[in-house]
Amino acid sequence: MKIIHSSGDSGKIYVVEIGLGDNRDLDLRVAANGEILKSIEKVALSSTPEAIRTALEKLAGTTARIEDVKKMTKGQEVTWQAELDRKDARTPKSV
Repeated sequence: MKIIHSSGDSGKIYVVEIGLGDNRDLDLRVAANGEILKSIEKVALSSTPEAIRTALEKLAGTTARIEDVKKMTKGQEVTWQAELDRKDARTPKSV
């Protein structure tokens, strides 16, 4: 676990980086009062909801690899992010 301190417009924020094993990581953004503001979890594609997995596989098609899938939670809102490494592109594309 690694804790990083930073300051922003809303005051002190701590970034907590936790290695969960099995190629999984969890980053937390924590306010000085202990409130978790945001969590970012690196997950396996197989652990995502079917609708997310299907959408990513459709975007990737046969010409890209799906990499670095992340589940981001802020309050009750959950969003997903992944990188598509296309064989014909110079840099991965974030979706």
